[in-house]
Amino acid sequence: MEKAKKYDFPVLLHVVTTKGKGYEPASENPTSFHSSAPFDVRNGKFIKSGNKPSYSKMFGQTVLELVRESRADGSTVFFSSHILPEVQVVCDRVGIIREGKLVAVERVEDLISQQFKRLRISFRTMPPEEAFRLPGVEELGRDDYGVTLEVRENLEQLMEKAVAFGIQDIETYSVSLEEIFLAYYGANKGGAHA
Repeated sequence: MEKAKKYDFPVLLHVVTTKGKGYEPASENPTSFHSSAPFDVRNGKFIKSGNKPSYSKMFGQTVLELVRESRADGSTVFFSSHILPEVQVVCDRVGIIREGKLVAVERVEDLISQQFKRLRISFRTMPPEEAFRLPGVEELGRDDYGVTLEVRENLEQLMEKAVAFGIQDIETYSVSLEEIFLAYYGANKGGAHA
């Protein structure tokens, strides 16, 4: 990363690792040794380490810090990750690749704001379950005090219906980039999460 920072043009950094190469316990059970805790090299058994961060966590934090520094210096950084909370923290724009094709490039805040809203409405009188059956509105849950909804469209119609039951309070919830990504790959887009 230090060498990449010296260039005056965008640089692609690709880190490749091989899990368990040459170590029999890891070769036999690579899933257990992916981002593993400390272990006894003689037998492959894991050792309780207290509150020490894992290698993967330390590596991830270091990469994120280097990306932040590069951004602060005005560099363009191409950051590829399947860990979407990290992407949301350090990236200004994201590209979504589906079936090998770039299908969207958006600013993170635009992508989050335009996809859907999640809200909880508290009512004076609890609405019947079918009250908010509208295209683009999904009821996620309800309790004695209110209803939690995911709204992709028809927000105005939803609010018109809600007023009839005496709105006491409205809370909105932030939607993460990961939720947007999963929704993008969901049933409405003709496929499953890739």
